[in-house]
Amino acid sequence: MDLTKYYNGVPTNVLLLCQRNYNAWQAGLCVAEGDPCQKKILDKAGEVRIMIFRRLIVVLFIILTTAAMLGCDGPEEKKMRFFERGKTLYEKGEYVKARLEFKNVLQIDNDFAEGYYMLGMVELQEKNWKGAYNILSKAVELDPDLLDAQVALGKIMLAARQNDKALEKADFALTKDPDHEEAILLKATCLMVDQKEEAAEAILTSIIERKPEKHAPILMLAAMRMKRNDMSGARNMLQDLLARDKKNKEARVLMIQILEKEGNLSAAEDEYKTLISQDPENVSPKLLLARFYNQTNRSREAEKILQDLIEANPDKMKLYLYLAQFYKEKEQNDAMVGVLEKAIKDMPDKY
Repeated sequence: MDLTKYYNGVPTNVLLLCQRNYNAWQAGLCVAEGDPCQKKILDKAGEVRIMIFRRLIVVLFIILTTAAMLGCDGPEEKKMRFFERGKTLYEKGEYVKARLEFKNVLQIDNDFAEGYYMLGMVELQEKNWKGAYNILSKAVELDPDLLDAQVALGKIMLAARQNDKALEKADFALTKDPDHEEAILLKATCLMVDQKEEAAEAILTSIIERKPEKHAPILMLAAMRMKRNDMSGARNMLQDLLARDKKNKEARVLMIQILEKEGNLSAAEDEYKTLISQDPENVSPKLLLARFYNQTNRSREAEKILQDLIEANPDKMKLYLYLAQFYKEKEQNDAMVGVLEKAIKDMPDKY
């Protein structure tokens, strides 16, 4: 008997195994009539047939279940696999790779609102404001209840000085979810911009009382107090936050601003150096210290920082431009030209 005609599509190696087992099963029946060992042989053959039959069932079960599992990986599963991979990359800060994953998602399902939302967030991180606005608008068009997208749109509107529209987005989100933290902060910011500071402070104070572990409302309220020249109140808030989170850069930068306004330059310098020690590979704190030295008549030290940064990062154009601008302000034109010529020499592909 040829098993291949009954199991068309089954892998050849599996069919050969099944055929060989079937032939052996048949051979077990070929015992001469009247043989004194006939019963014993037939009993043994029966055991063999049962064993082979069980083995056949197992093999076919594996084949069928494997095929079923492979067949289940349809468009929805592929979409979600791309989506989850994109979110993981986004959280790691790998925005270019994340963008590709979210575009793959939308190729499979171009009505997937969350896919547009995450792609819009990538564009926000890449500072592509127009692209982010258009993509996030598509997300809320597909799903108006996607509140994170509504709030993200509101932030773009606020940055574009469309305060009324930004406030509308915040209020819409809060009608759906009164505890939506980002919407609450957006509303408080809109109120601050509109000079409604008492209303904004009431909102921020309420959040801080309910969720003291949240840093954003503390930073916003401290900034408001600084604006009102309540340096003592702002300092107390920032000191408390830094006691709980020593690496909070935003809090430390605000603290530096307070110290500079009060003329406590030595303490301000120490805070700048703390920022640098906490993130030694980051260029930004070093640039802040260079600016501080330049503004406090310590030009040599500022120049040294900028020169060292260029030496350590010869491929960063902005550092050459900062040093060139420094020389321009000092009316050292030859030095300025020298820096620009060095930039051309070090990075010829950018000219």
